Amino acid sequence: MNGVSLKLGCSAFCLRNGSDTWIARNLDVPFTNGHILTNLRGISKQSIIQNHLFPAHWISRWGSLTINLLGADFPMGGINECGLVIEHLWMPGTEYPDHRGCKALLEFEWIQFMLDTCTSVEDVRIQAEQLTIPSDRVEMHFLLADSSGNYALLEFRNGKPLFYTGSFFQTSVVTNSWYDESLRYMSSFAGFGGESTPSRTSTESLDRFARLACAIYNKTTAIPINIPDSAMSLLDSVIDDTLLSVVFHPQSGCMTFKTSQNDKQRTLKTADFDFSPDAHHMMLDIHAETDTMENFNAEKIILKMQDIFSIGQDFLRLDAYQNLMISRQKQISTTRYSSS
Repeated sequence: MNGVSLKLGCSAFCLRNGSDTWIARNLDVPFTNGHILTNLRGISKQSIIQNHLFPAHWISRWGSLTINLLGADFPMGGINECGLVIEHLWMPGTEYPDHRGCKALLEFEWIQFMLDTCTSVEDVRIQAEQLTIPSDRVEMHFLLADSSGNYALLEFRNGKPLFYTGSFFQTSVVTNSWYDESLRYMSSFAGFGGESTPSRTSTESLDRFARLACAIYNKTTAIPINIPDSAMSLLDSVIDDTLLSVVFHPQSGCMTFKTSQNDKQRTLKTADFDFSPDAHHMMLDIHAETDTMENFNAEKIILKMQDIFSIGQDFLRLDAYQNLMISRQKQISTTRYSSS
């Protein structure tokens, strides 16, 4: 990752009201385009991974809505029809486990695999032990939540998966620093053992963590009855080259979002979509004025993908996979894969 000039400053957190859980995140990237896509159940898939690894094969059990900048099956995050939410944030220093002989995926495929096959945070924990992401891929940690109110942070450190959940993830904020490092940084702030107040303007990872954690813990930001609005307000406080802000509610299957080019909040709900194998794949430009989806259009998707490849090729390291990723979009458009 040395020499990467891209500015990446994503922030995410969890809000709770009794057993209800909301997951909110800013996707802070130097890209300007993206889509929300439907992903169907009952579809046979295979990873495009190379380098003499064993590509994962799977059949999607659940439909989902995902945020895609790199085309279908390579999402940034999303929610499935069971209420499982998976979001990623850049985490420099990540070391993925060396599970030789295990099924391998690209890091973005890992997100889709989990949404396709899992119903809960615990399912993801179990599956993560059986999969491998190559060591040369983009470094990430993952924020997870499910419809039962469970939520967790998954980090890959020193080649081992670390799950923070329950009382170990009580300060449920994630930026681009290790979680234990973030907690140590918090010790000087009011409510966490010290008397300091966080910077209101710094976009550094630990300062964004402190600003969110203090606002949530000390309730310095008024929490209205409408928690999605409160979550959006908190996301606004840590904007940093933000392309998209989204709030997920696992219990209702809803995602509410706005973008850098359209600050009107729009809401999609998994229950409103047909995820059956014979349904049409659907898409929505993230900047669209309405929340009405259109049929999947490979040409439009590929055009946006190519823009992102040209901007982020050094960081994303997808040179060897671009043609395969583009072919995947054409396959979806013409054959809808093979259903089982």
